[in-house]
Amino acid sequence: MSETTFENAQVGDRVYSFLGGSPDADGRNATIRQFQTGNRFSLIVRHDHGFWNECAFTIAGFPPSSTEQLLFWSKPKFQIPERPRRKVKKTVTFWADLFKEGWGCSYSTKEEADQALHTRHPRIACVELRGEYEVEE
Repeated sequence: MSETTFENAQVGDRVYSFLGGSPDADGRNATIRQFQTGNRFSLIVRHDHGFWNECAFTIAGFPPSSTEQLLFWSKPKFQIPERPRRKVKKTVTFWADLFKEGWGCSYSTKEEADQALHTRHPRIACVELRGEYEVEE
């Protein structure tokens, strides 16, 4: 048997059809019921379950009105690639009030730092602190 086409198929061969519902343990969900030589849609396939009871296919595995192969010897296995990880640059910014005593307070914005009341310990500076780092997403 060819891996991709059905020119050597025989009545009774088990196959997989995207029109036929869930496959069995061997990855098949339909049976070739009839092989008609000389006809464009040479294969008549009976599905185990699913919306279509029987459907005709070309020896290449195409049903009528489809541009995609929907009949295979067994359920195709798809390898889904991992999403590529990318490095993203992140920035953290905050504002710090500094005091003569050597300690400070931090705030999310300069406006918050300016509004803070430090009556007992007036600030000597308000500085922006910014850090950048990279993470993989």
